[in-house]
Amino acid sequence: MVVPRERFSCAQESLESIYQHTQIPFKLVYLEFTDLHFYMLRWSNAWQMASLNRIRQKWNLAEDGYFQAKYKQQGWRRYGTIIYPLARRLTFGVGSNFLARAIAYFEHIFNRYLTDRHANQQRQLKETQPLGDSS
Repeated sequence: MVVPRERFSCAQESLESIYQHTQIPFKLVYLEFTDLHFYMLRWSNAWQMASLNRIRQKWNLAEDGYFQAKYKQQGWRRYGTIIYPLARRLTFGVGSNFLARAIAYFEHIFNRYLTDRHANQQRQLKETQPLGDSS
């Protein structure tokens, strides 16, 4: 579970008390600013769509209500760990849905740029890689 740094100690205490006597393993990490690029890439809409499409193709699944719901929920991790905490910080702890939606709008544009840039870099790496090298 990824938690913004400002909520880390509180979340850690509450999760540890909940899971203290269960067999459910969990790992709680906080999101560093330097990890933001990789976090946004991993949980980007493009990456989530690719994962969902791969699952559907691999298991020959129909595009049913489950997948439709997942399509609508894209970006919830980024919203909960980046966008809303930023809106709370900018409003001195009060929070603002309007501000969070405005940040989300620009975050979606930036996220699309980030994933496109990553795809182009990967494509260029494959093109420059020698034919015999499979790494």
